[in-house]
Amino acid sequence: MQVTKNDIDVLNTKITIVVEKKDYEPKFKSELEKQRKQAAMKGFRKGKTPMSIVKKFYGEQVLAEAVNTQLQTALQDFIKDQELEVLGDPIPEENHEVVKFDPNDLKDFTFVFDAGLSPKFEVQGVSATDEYKKCDIAIDDKTVDEELLAGRKRLGTQVSIDDSIEEKDI
Repeated sequence: MQVTKNDIDVLNTKITIVVEKKDYEPKFKSELEKQRKQAAMKGFRKGKTPMSIVKKFYGEQVLAEAVNTQLQTALQDFIKDQELEVLGDPIPEENHEVVKFDPNDLKDFTFVFDAGLSPKFEVQGVSATDEYKKCDIAIDDKTVDEELLAGRKRLGTQVSIDDSIEEKDI
C-alpha cells in the first residue's frame, strides 16, 4: 500500500492512498468463501453455490468492504505514524471520481483525502514567573434561594390538584 502526503499550505494537506490489489485480494477471497458457505440459493444445496454466482450477487459489496477496511487502516496508521495533528477526520477530495468496484476485474484503487492540520502557535506575553490573582466569589443564601425559586417556576410541571389553590400556584 502506498501512502503519500502533499502539503498544500501550513494548515491543509492532501493524503493520497493507493490500495493495491495484493493488499485486499486475500481478504476479498476469504470473505467471498464465507458468503459461499452461508449462501442458500434456489437450485443449489446450502454452501454449494458456484463462486461465480456468489461473486455476482455479493462480490461488489464484499470488495467494497475489503478495500474500505484496508483504506481506513492505512489512513489511521499513516496519521499515527507521521504524528499529524489532524482537525476532525480527513474527508474525501471534493472532485474525486466515483469508484466502481468490479469483483471480476480486481485492480489498484487510488483515494485522495483532504485533511486540516492543527496550527502551530505560541502564546506570547505569558511566562512562568507571572503571577495572577484568583477571585473568590461568595454567594449569599438569599441569592441562591431566589435562583432556586425562579428555576422551579420556569421548569416546573403543571399538575391537577384536589386541594385549594394557593397564591403563586401554577
